[in-house]
Amino acid sequence: MLHVVCLRRRPISAAELLLRLSLCAHLAAAFALGAWFFRRGLALWRLGAGFLVLGVAFQAAFAVARWAAGGRPPLANTFESLVFLALSAGALTAWLALVRGWRSIAPPGALVVLAITVLAALMENRGIEPLPPALRHRLWLAVHVALCMLSYAAFLLAYLAALALLAGTPGHAAAARAAAVLTAAGVLAAVGLVAASRTEAWALVRPRLPEAALGLTVVGLAGGLPLAGWLERRAGLGGLLPEAARLEAMARRSVELGLPLLTAGIATGSYWASIAWGRYWGWDDKETASLVTWLVFVAYLHAARAGDGPRRAASAWLVVAGFWCAVLTYFGVSYLRSGLHSYG
Repeated sequence: MLHVVCLRRRPISAAELLLRLSLCAHLAAAFALGAWFFRRGLALWRLGAGFLVLGVAFQAAFAVARWAAGGRPPLANTFESLVFLALSAGALTAWLALVRGWRSIAPPGALVVLAITVLAALMENRGIEPLPPALRHRLWLAVHVALCMLSYAAFLLAYLAALALLAGTPGHAAAARAAAVLTAAGVLAAVGLVAASRTEAWALVRPRLPEAALGLTVVGLAGGLPLAGWLERRAGLGGLLPEAARLEAMARRSVELGLPLLTAGIATGSYWASIAWGRYWGWDDKETASLVTWLVFVAYLHAARAGDGPRRAASAWLVVAGFWCAVLTYFGVSYLRSGLHSYG
């Protein structure tokens, strides 16, 4: 395997180099697109969009290099699935912004892609390990996990659009701000815990992981709410948001993309379970959580209306609920409980 020598003369793999380059590109994209959001300069837009596409390209190259090095799809553990989630969310953000013309989704999308990439880059368990027996069907590993990650990426962008819609809806702005701060606090808590896992303090934190995650999130929420209110007043964010109908269309189209992907992911997972475990459905925690997520987004599509006021806001809150169900399916079941789907 090819190796590149860094400044400390410690060899790093080509895949590791590509991951670091993607992190740098997404960092530049988040800064440039954030500046564009407030200043609306064409040069900033082109710079940010270019870095976003470059970051996606680096992550795609990382996936290819990782697959070549390991001889299997790079989707077998949390680190690999996080990188693929960042790749999926970045690619979908770029497509919506550059092809569909929904530029306003690019700044928050780039920021979240950066956060996911940072979380992946901080993980300690990044080696290429042999597959557990249940995961050795490489075709179904690639198809099932890729479909689920793509659906989560679509739900993530729907969530961002729904929060923006609620932030501009009278009577819902404060709750939407709290949900946005909760998201940021949760991401920072996750980054903090992953960073702690690389230190000796992890031996003390690991037995009380749920309490530690909750505590860090509460602290972030308590500090973030006043800060978010001040920034909103200072920057005048309300006047920068797209109109409600456009945000509602972004959320609905993203869910219309994500729900069939999740449906296919559940179906392929069920078939794979019949091969690996001898049954199609066993009400495992992740199976149950994925079904709840599916039902919430089905309810959203039935409830979504291009109307004003309460109906539009109620539908947006269903997107928020569905997104957090997806987060629970992906992270919560794996780290807060042990089961058949816990692979590290």
